[in-house]
Amino acid sequence: MNFETLKTIILFILIMFSLFLTVALWNYQPNHETQDDDPIIENTKIENGQTLTTSEVIVPKNIIFHTLSGDYSYESPANKQQLYRLIQNFNLYNFETSETGFPDNHDMTEFVLPTEIPTKMIPNLFKVSDDEKLSIPDGNFKHILFILDESNEAITEVLFISADGGDTVRAQVQSTDAYQTMAQEHQSLENKVEMLSYQTEETRLFIPKNEVVLARHDISVSPVGTEPLLNTLFDDVSRVKSSIKSDGTEIFSDFDSELRIAPDEKSVKLEKALTKEGLPLDTDEVISESLSFINAHEGWTGDYHLSDISDQQVSYQMNYNGYPILDKSNLSEIMVKYRQEELYIYQRPLIHIAVTYDTNQEEGGNVTLASGENILAELKSSKQFNERMIEDIRIGYSMVPSDNEYDDVYTMMPSWFIKYNGNWYNVDRDENFSVLKGGN
Repeated sequence: MNFETLKTIILFILIMFSLFLTVALWNYQPNHETQDDDPIIENTKIENGQTLTTSEVIVPKNIIFHTLSGDYSYESPANKQQLYRLIQNFNLYNFETSETGFPDNHDMTEFVLPTEIPTKMIPNLFKVSDDEKLSIPDGNFKHILFILDESNEAITEVLFISADGGDTVRAQVQSTDAYQTMAQEHQSLENKVEMLSYQTEETRLFIPKNEVVLARHDISVSPVGTEPLLNTLFDDVSRVKSSIKSDGTEIFSDFDSELRIAPDEKSVKLEKALTKEGLPLDTDEVISESLSFINAHEGWTGDYHLSDISDQQVSYQMNYNGYPILDKSNLSEIMVKYRQEELYIYQRPLIHIAVTYDTNQEEGGNVTLASGENILAELKSSKQFNERMIEDIRIGYSMVPSDNEYDDVYTMMPSWFIKYNGNWYNVDRDENFSVLKGGN
């Protein structure tokens, strides 16, 4: 075999090898495209969770009917919810600032929010035209008052008033049945209870005058899976490392986020590092951003209402049978905090109420709470409380762990609660407020 023949054979082998690689590459390419067209879908939605709108989380804690004969409110929270939904269909217009403050000697209906919110969120609660939105004066409000004029059968004005009464925005109602809706509730005392007023320079509260009887209930809770939270809160789950501390706390972390699951696996807290500079969010932005954030993973695992907002931090309280669950634990509150436009802290329960059990009324199923008259009398006579630090007084529930061997069973126990210097205290269980304890 001469040299030229050898070169021809080698060239033929190289050509065949090149053809083989080309065919192999062609056969591989379609499989690669199929994988791109069918990506892995991560689980980012919490099971049994839901989304909520602004008007569903911003809900009045109280509705007061001010009449010449006294102040009254609904006996049942369900009636409060029904009236609130009705007024949200009212059209409001002609917004302007006012120096009215809290008026006296008027028939009026007062809706009291748990905390102040910006006036620019009024269109999220009522019907307001686009042109009217631009005319709403800046400010904050906690009280919404509908002023009734019985002689003219009209609502003369709607007032949005700040917590201390210093700021007031006035509007008018364009609704044919607005007056009839309000007047009907004023004229009937059916299903209503008399209320007492407690007012200081900083706050304006109304509580039931007489004893209140509420049923206690036993409930069981189910866990909320953490997989959707991990997929939502971390950019790349494959880079997340996990570890367990000596106290049982489970930690998931990457280069800028740390998520801690409590040892009992019933609450979780995410904390993120600050990665960029920016301007602080306005209060309305904190509410809307937090709402969108929680909605994105369907994180509302119960009946949650806005309860507090300050310093770019917003809290949503779980409610049970229309009353807030005011525990000091992390089982009933969702908290979101921002720092310079970025999510900074996210803390929430990892449980939802699964079953409510019937309670034998003859065996202590009903709880009689002290009258509001007694509560206020004790507060005013006690020297250990500073009136200026009393921010709220409410009836609510506490989640008391069951005495049996099951750690997912709780008793929903009704009680009086006082918000003092930023913290909620159970009158029946907190030693500092034992002087206010009453009822059975």
